[in-house]
Amino acid sequence: MILLNDTFIVKYDDDLKSLLIIHPDEKLWPEPVIRIREETLATLDFLQASQFVGERIFLLIPQLRTRYEADLARLAAASDRDSAEE
Repeated sequence: MILLNDTFIVKYDDDLKSLLIIHPDEKLWPEPVIRIREETLATLDFLQASQFVGERIFLLIPQLRTRYEADLARLAAASDRDSAEE
C-alpha cells in the first residue's frame, strides 16, 4: 500500500473539529492520512500552525521529500543527537 502521493485533499471537518489531510483514493486509504485536532491548533499561532501543517504535507509528497532529502537527513541526525544527550 503506497501512502505517498503528489495529490492530497486538505479540509477542516467541523464535526471532528480537526484539519484532515486525506488521500484522494479512499479505496486505497479510507481514513485521513493526518488528523490535526483543534486542541493542537489552539496551542499554535498562525505562523507555527502553517509551518506545522506545511511540513506534514511536504513529507507526504515524494518529489518534495527528494528535493529536501539532505535537509531531512540533517534534521533527523540533530534529533538523534539531542535524544542521545538526554
